[in-house]
Amino acid sequence: MNKESTRDLLLDAAKRQFIRNGFDGVSMMDIARESGMSRRTLYSYFESKGDIYNAAVKRETDLVVTKLHGLVIPGTPASKKITDYVYGRFHIIKEMVDRNGTLRSFFFRNNWNLEHFRKELDRQEKQILIDIVVEGVTQGMFDVPNVNLIVEMIQDGMRGFEYTFIRGIIWKTASHEDVRQIAANILFSMLGYKENE
Repeated sequence: MNKESTRDLLLDAAKRQFIRNGFDGVSMMDIARESGMSRRTLYSYFESKGDIYNAAVKRETDLVVTKLHGLVIPGTPASKKITDYVYGRFHIIKEMVDRNGTLRSFFFRNNWNLEHFRKELDRQEKQILIDIVVEGVTQGMFDVPNVNLIVEMIQDGMRGFEYTFIRGIIWKTASHEDVRQIAANILFSMLGYKENE
């Protein structure tokens, strides 16, 4: 087995342990046992439980960022890109939280370790949104005097709705299509959307 495969196997074992038992309920010995490898092997890849936890969260964050980039389809009008991105993004975040069990509680508690990686996700997401908004302005579709400010407001709004989306609270009063339409209306209002004649 090569080094990369061994590292991935250790990360998978750590992730399973963290999901089942939470960060505090896992030891390096637990991870080694779960992986079927020795503690010596584990320590040759990761210095501590915090180190392997950070690597597991970073791997998950990188996967989310890749999926977020996949929401932006070249050649699509900016108005469709922004609505598809925002709506798709909620589903990607929900899938990540649901897939990672106890990561759900860390996600909602604003755990420092998760926030550390969240900053990188937010940074990359901000650039995706800036690119979409600038494209819309260039196409004459959006009338935005301050792109950075609007993008920060969009990001803050999305973060504010994550909890209700992930918990399914928002669907108790509206259908998916209703929520999508309302979100598009809010976005278009913020972006000064002008339908092409």
